[in-house]
Amino acid sequence: MQEWMKYVRAVATTGTPSELQAARWDLALRHLRTNHCGEAAPVARCRIVTCHCGKGPSLEECCGPIIEGERPAPTAEALMRARYSAYVEGAIDFVVASHHPDSRDEVDEEAARNWSEEADWIGLEIIDTAAGGADDESGTVEFVARFEIDDELKFHHERSQFEKKDGQWFFSDGETITPQTVRRATPKVGRNAPCPCGSGKKYKKCCGAAA
Repeated sequence: MQEWMKYVRAVATTGTPSELQAARWDLALRHLRTNHCGEAAPVARCRIVTCHCGKGPSLEECCGPIIEGERPAPTAEALMRARYSAYVEGAIDFVVASHHPDSRDEVDEEAARNWSEEADWIGLEIIDTAAGGADDESGTVEFVARFEIDDELKFHHERSQFEKKDGQWFFSDGETITPQTVRRATPKVGRNAPCPCGSGKKYKKCCGAAA
């Protein structure tokens, strides 16, 4: 658990706000899994209370019927959640089938299957949505999927585009979002320089003491 705390602090320094929030969520989930299962078991072996996507009470009452074709996804977000759950379940046929017909032949099914099988899926967080409702014809869902491969925690942060065709939602395209480098707006203050707050003290004895 201490190693995870170090990881969260590292993300707080170099990651985006959404990645920091995700890392904190992962830490809380790992704590819950440890106490609920008696060990830090993978989520796939430790069913807590919800569907893989984190919304419904169970897979059977949430993403399952969509994956099995028993009912269509009512919104773009619902399809996004079902596609994530399909990766967890290894239901790659659904991942392919839920891709827009106009570009479905571009899907690398083997790569998708390998990712599904190699990853220990930890959780999904929906960051933002735009349109994509029951009465819309298109929509956008931004999300962060968290998973482990070879005991290394990874994030997949994406902004996905969805479109309706014949009344059914399909995934049409996705943009991977990478952390942006933050540049200082002002020159770095030397530790022996006067503190910019105007106190008259050296920076290292004033605001720099907590840096």
